[in-house]
Amino acid sequence: MMKRAAFFLLLLIATAAVVWLVLASRDPLPAAWQAWRFRIPGINKDEVKTRLEEDARLRMQRLTAGSSSDISEEVRDELNFWEEQFHLGDADRAERLALQRLTKSDMRQSIVKDLQDGAFLESRLPPITQEAARGWYERHKEELRIPARHRVHHIFLSRHVPNKPDRSAEIRSIHAELQRGTAFGALAAKRSEDARSKVLGGDLGWISAGRMPEDFMTQVEKLPVGKAGAPVETKLGWHLLLVTERRASRLPSFDEVSEEITALLDFEQRTRFKP
Repeated sequence: MMKRAAFFLLLLIATAAVVWLVLASRDPLPAAWQAWRFRIPGINKDEVKTRLEEDARLRMQRLTAGSSSDISEEVRDELNFWEEQFHLGDADRAERLALQRLTKSDMRQSIVKDLQDGAFLESRLPPITQEAARGWYERHKEELRIPARHRVHHIFLSRHVPNKPDRSAEIRSIHAELQRGTAFGALAAKRSEDARSKVLGGDLGWISAGRMPEDFMTQVEKLPVGKAGAPVETKLGWHLLLVTERRASRLPSFDEVSEEITALLDFEQRTRFKP
């Protein structure tokens, strides 16, 4: 998947180059720059010009070398993958192409040429070794740390209900029902105002710091597993929380992330390559 993502980044770059050539009579660099700014915020026109020139040199080297590979299967796969990006169907795809002054045939040719360029480039680059990947892992493994995760259920009352600025009494009433023995899931289905989780008995799934509001996570991290806490108030509203499972923070093993690291190093090597 990472290799496919890298390919489509290169394809978007090449598409910008096509747009540049199509608009050659109308000051091409600003047009290409506008296309690139959506992909790399802060990029300037000189960088765009350099990248377009490098792409052109790589293609010229491939054509001069007469290099060709059987990429028919890859072309079919990538074209299908490209078409699937347009969830609104053919009309949406046609509109996007029209905005770039391209046809479906143009896009197919762009995919073919980019795959051919990629195969030619790959033949000129050394493979990423396990030693290189492991070295990167040792230098960056703390950045790969998986944070502590918590399986959380909640019952939620929103602070955005008209004429209900303070719902402390309501959440205390629900908490009292819990203490009398009513099942947490049943109460969530009946009283929670989180439409997405109430149908699951209040289950929010696995959550971690950085993906939920800080004041919410502070309360989650305080709770023992298996015991519903007292009512808490956050910026979102009022909650009753139940942590059913917890997994400690850990470092992934090299084997778990080696494929992603190799893909990253391969992409960085391609980016640094100067035709």
